[in-house]
Amino acid sequence: MVWIRQVKPEETLEMMAKIERVREDHDDFRSFIPRWYTLNR
Repeated sequence: MVWIRQVKPEETLEMMAKIERVREDHDDFRSFIPRWYTLNR
């Protein structure tokens, strides 16, 4: 977040959405394997 705010602040909301998706995919980082990977097996 520090980088995006300094380099491209206009993309902060988009980056936050991407971070949130990754966080959800990895169960708040309790899982190394993303949820989408195990659902598609």
